Amino acid sequence: MRAWPRILVLGGSADAGSAAARLAALAAKRLALSETAPALISLADFALPLYDEAYAPGLPVAAAALARLFAAHQGIMIVTPEHNASVPARLKSALDWTARARAPGVARDRAFAIAGAAEGDGAGPRARAQRAAAHLRDILALGLEASVLDETLIVAGTAAFDERGELRDAEAGATLGRILRRLGDEAARHG
Repeated sequence: MRAWPRILVLGGSADAGSAAARLAALAAKRLALSETAPALISLADFALPLYDEAYAPGLPVAAAALARLFAAHQGIMIVTPEHNASVPARLKSALDWTARARAPGVARDRAFAIAGAAEGDGAGPRARAQRAAAHLRDILALGLEASVLDETLIVAGTAAFDERGELRDAEAGATLGRILRRLGDEAARHG
């Protein structure tokens, strides 16, 4: 019997009611219904200082814990909110600390998927979320040398979700399904 791939879903927002947090929760819920073993975490769970290369004591305890979580999962989905059309400083800092941990295969031997979420409805927030997701792709692919799926889901506003936490837009729901299936397939290859 084949072991189910372990997939980590990282909500890049500390606000539990944000569109990013809701999308991360939905992704974890859908993964739990598939042949994967998902874990959902939030950056609010990790008391990380802002990244500083001159940090004397070495690696903060929370950074080491996050790096161990990355290393323990074959697939990682990151849902980024947008701050000024880019990734939030807290998410960038967490990824920098994870890279500093230099745990074997912390990023290179993992499959990554990206989703972006913006607060507010309309074209403006959506465009900013797309830019944030593009910046996250660069951080992962260029900075951490990670393998990142080419398809990205962008969600704008908490109104994108119904009362059950599902996406109202059928096309967005289908896109999320495709991304999660591909992430599961890629994660299984890394197992």
